[in-house]
Amino acid sequence: MKDDFKVFGFFFYDESISFTRESWRGRIRACRGVGAAMTPEEVEKFDREHANLLEEMTEQESFSIVHRIDAHLMRSL
Repeated sequence: MKDDFKVFGFFFYDESISFTRESWRGRIRACRGVGAAMTPEEVEKFDREHANLLEEMTEQESFSIVHRIDAHLMRSL
């Protein structure tokens, strides 16, 4: 199946995405390294510590995080 397609191009760009502290915490909780890998108790502890870290890092309620967007353009053979 992997030989059924050929990459004929790709592109990427950086996009600044706005978050609130709460939405960023939700985004991180949803990451496979957190929500899918930890027990509910561990996620709760991690989230509390993450909330404290965000409080220390910024007084802003909202902020932007740069994400890299990329795509591979493929053709079937």
